[in-house]
Amino acid sequence: MLVQIEKRSQSYQDSRSQLLDHTYAKTWANVRPMFAHVYVENRCHLKCEHCYEAEDTHPHVEGLSLEQYSDILDQLARLGVLVCTFSGGEPFLRKDFLDIVAQARQKRFAVRIYTSGTPINEQKADRIAALQVSEVHISLYSHDPAVHDKFTGTKGSWAKSVRALRLLKERGVHTVLKANVMTFNVDHLDELVALAKDCGADYALDPTVKPRMNGDTKPLQFAVPPAELKDKVYKRPEFAKATSMTEADNLCHGENPRGDKGTLCAAARGLVTVWADGQVAPCAMFPVAGGSALEHPIEDIWTRSPLFDRVRKTTFGEMSSCSSCDVRQGCSPCMAYGLIEHDDEKACNSYSRQDATSKKLVADELLRVQKKFQKGAPLPLVGDIDVDLAELSEGRLFTEVG
Repeated sequence: MLVQIEKRSQSYQDSRSQLLDHTYAKTWANVRPMFAHVYVENRCHLKCEHCYEAEDTHPHVEGLSLEQYSDILDQLARLGVLVCTFSGGEPFLRKDFLDIVAQARQKRFAVRIYTSGTPINEQKADRIAALQVSEVHISLYSHDPAVHDKFTGTKGSWAKSVRALRLLKERGVHTVLKANVMTFNVDHLDELVALAKDCGADYALDPTVKPRMNGDTKPLQFAVPPAELKDKVYKRPEFAKATSMTEADNLCHGENPRGDKGTLCAAARGLVTVWADGQVAPCAMFPVAGGSALEHPIEDIWTRSPLFDRVRKTTFGEMSSCSSCDVRQGCSPCMAYGLIEHDDEKACNSYSRQDATSKKLVADELLRVQKKFQKGAPLPLVGDIDVDLAELSEGRLFTEVG
């Protein structure tokens, strides 16, 4: 594992040293990111058992100055970024965090904050509201305080997170309760959603659990098996997007709507990430960077980095095992986690396959239902219940949860 980290670090050093030797500026001049993910702090006072960060991949570093963040934000604006998401670690462990947010708002960025919410008191909530932050996402993993606090390793964290949701709601700030679907909460999603509604928050559920960015797979002990995800998440109309029978048929035949020439994701295309030490990466999950904003203009890294060029050019058909995969139609292969798990950007990764397998199982069942309908023997998939579509629209479904 440490050997892989050292190899990635060397790869980053090589990319950085080659930055000015490889010019892709003309090729990528018109590709501009709308979103930036900006880490302001690697530390976190919570000890969540599934956290993808680790000291060897996100070591504590002396934070950038306000002047350096002002310059970085100016560069992101020139690059075309409209939305800045700030996170950590726990971003509020940085005492002047809201001063950084104030800079972003002065430069007319829309701002989202990802936080545990535990440091948010009335004074911070007042300032967040005054700054007109677009969204605050607060991680909460159970409706049960004892279960949540055990998972975060911090007594009282549930109460503080819920307090933050309520304080922000009282001030008119749009809040989102977000959680990974895990073994200990998958049977209590209704209660978790009810808590979100009681706090006046939207909710976001991520059905996957990821390895740590140093390759440690220990967090995967909390991953819900695909068959269970199928029954308890994807078949629930409150939680899962509807899948048409046509899509189900394609899923079962192993085709992918991207086609072999389709790009994989928004990494290095629609989004860019700046780490807490100023390094610039293709996305928030990528374990290596393409250069440092303290050494090169971000636009040069964006247009001229070999790493960014490689990520942009990778297509679905180039992934090493996707062509023969039985769940390829519903899969979103992740180059970052291919690199993390197998030291190969084009390799399969466990969390993408887990999610794709769950969708394939749903598709298989939908096709069986379709055949029964065609034979005149209807078999409801979810049950004889009425679904309130207006109520369904309240939930924010299946976004990446950090």
